[in-house]
Amino acid sequence: MPLSTSSRARCAPKHDASNTTGDGIDRLERRRRAVRLNSWTDRDTAMRHRSAIWHPETAVKLETRLDAHVAAMFHDAQPDSCPTDLLEKRRVRRGGLSGGRIDSEVQ
Repeated sequence: MPLSTSSRARCAPKHDASNTTGDGIDRLERRRRAVRLNSWTDRDTAMRHRSAIWHPETAVKLETRLDAHVAAMFHDAQPDSCPTDLLEKRRVRRGGLSGGRIDSEVQ
Protein backbone atom coordinates (compact mmCIF):
# COMPACT_ATOMS: atom_id res chain seq x y z
CA MET A 1 0.00 0.00 0.00
CA PRO A 2 1.40 3.45 -0.88
CA LEU A 3 2.46 5.77 1.91
CA SER A 4 0.17 8.63 2.78
CA THR A 5 1.35 12.18 2.26
CA SER A 6 1.90 12.64 5.99
CA SER A 7 3.88 9.37 6.18
CA ARG A 8 6.07 10.44 3.29
CA ALA A 9 6.66 13.82 4.90
CA ARG A 10 7.79 12.10 8.09
CA CYS A 11 10.15 9.83 6.09
CA ALA A 12 11.73 12.71 4.16
CA PRO A 13 14.81 14.02 5.93
CA LYS A 14 14.52 17.49 7.40
CA HIS A 15 16.97 20.30 6.70
CA ASP A 16 19.43 20.81 9.52
CA ALA A 17 21.57 23.93 9.17
CA SER A 18 24.24 22.37 11.38
CA ASN A 19 24.94 19.71 8.73
CA THR A 20 27.54 21.68 6.81
CA THR A 21 30.87 20.41 5.56
CA GLY A 22 34.21 22.19 5.50
CA ASP A 23 33.50 23.42 1.97
CA GLY A 24 30.53 25.45 3.23
CA ILE A 25 27.93 23.44 1.27
CA ASP A 26 25.27 22.09 3.55
CA ARG A 27 23.64 18.70 3.26
CA LEU A 28 20.43 20.09 1.75
CA GLU A 29 22.33 21.86 -1.01
CA ARG A 30 24.38 18.74 -1.76
CA ARG A 31 21.14 16.80 -2.18
CA ARG A 32 19.74 19.42 -4.53
CA ARG A 33 22.90 19.27 -6.63
CA ALA A 34 22.77 15.45 -6.80
CA VAL A 35 19.45 15.34 -8.70
CA ARG A 36 19.75 13.26 -11.88
CA LEU A 37 17.56 11.68 -14.57
CA ASN A 38 18.94 8.99 -16.85
CA SER A 39 17.28 7.13 -19.71
CA TRP A 40 18.39 4.32 -21.99
CA THR A 41 17.03 1.79 -24.47
CA ASP A 42 17.49 -1.92 -23.84
CA ARG A 43 19.27 -3.36 -26.88
CA ASP A 44 17.42 -6.69 -26.77
CA THR A 45 13.86 -5.55 -26.08
CA ALA A 46 13.93 -1.93 -27.33
CA MET A 47 12.14 -0.98 -24.11
CA ARG A 48 12.93 2.47 -22.71
CA HIS A 49 14.17 2.70 -19.13
CA ARG A 50 14.36 5.66 -16.77
CA SER A 51 16.30 6.05 -13.57
CA ALA A 52 15.97 9.12 -11.37
CA ILE A 53 17.53 10.53 -8.25
CA TRP A 54 15.36 13.23 -6.67
CA HIS A 55 15.77 15.49 -3.69
CA PRO A 56 13.69 14.04 -0.80
CA GLU A 57 11.21 16.94 -0.74
CA THR A 58 10.71 16.75 -4.51
CA ALA A 59 10.29 12.98 -4.32
CA VAL A 60 7.51 13.35 -1.74
CA LYS A 61 5.67 15.82 -3.96
CA LEU A 62 6.07 13.67 -7.08
CA GLU A 63 4.98 10.48 -5.34
CA THR A 64 1.91 12.19 -3.87
CA ARG A 65 0.81 13.57 -7.25
CA LEU A 66 1.52 10.31 -9.05
CA ASP A 67 -0.46 8.27 -6.52
CA ALA A 68 -3.39 10.69 -6.79
CA HIS A 69 -3.42 10.40 -10.61
CA VAL A 70 -3.17 6.60 -10.48
CA ALA A 71 -6.03 6.43 -7.97
CA ALA A 72 -8.20 8.68 -10.14
CA MET A 73 -7.49 6.83 -13.39
CA PHE A 74 -7.93 3.30 -12.06
CA HIS A 75 -10.60 3.89 -9.43
CA ASP A 76 -13.33 1.93 -11.24
CA ALA A 77 -11.40 -0.50 -13.44
CA GLN A 78 -7.96 -2.07 -13.66
CA PRO A 79 -6.03 -2.59 -16.91
CA ASP A 80 -6.53 -6.03 -18.47
CA SER A 81 -2.84 -6.78 -18.07
CA CYS A 82 -2.82 -5.83 -14.38
CA PRO A 83 -1.29 -8.57 -12.18
CA THR A 84 -2.75 -9.59 -8.83
CA ASP A 85 0.48 -9.03 -6.88
CA LEU A 86 0.09 -5.65 -5.14
CA LEU A 87 3.59 -4.34 -5.87
CA GLU A 88 3.47 -5.40 -9.52
CA LYS A 89 -0.07 -4.00 -9.83
CA ARG A 90 1.18 -0.63 -8.61
CA ARG A 91 4.06 -0.69 -11.10
CA VAL A 92 1.79 -1.61 -14.03
CA ARG A 93 -0.74 1.09 -13.17
CA ARG A 94 1.99 3.74 -12.82
CA GLY A 95 3.49 2.68 -16.14
CA GLY A 96 0.08 2.91 -17.79
CA LEU A 97 -0.43 6.36 -16.34
CA SER A 98 2.74 7.80 -17.81
CA GLY A 99 2.18 6.14 -21.19
CA GLY A 100 -1.46 7.21 -21.32
CA ARG A 101 -0.65 10.84 -20.56
CA ILE A 102 1.98 10.98 -23.27
CA ASP A 103 -0.36 9.39 -25.82
CA SER A 104 -3.15 11.87 -25.06
CA GLU A 105 -0.81 14.88 -25.31
CA VAL A 106 0.72 13.80 -28.64
CA GLN A 107 -2.59 13.23 -30.43
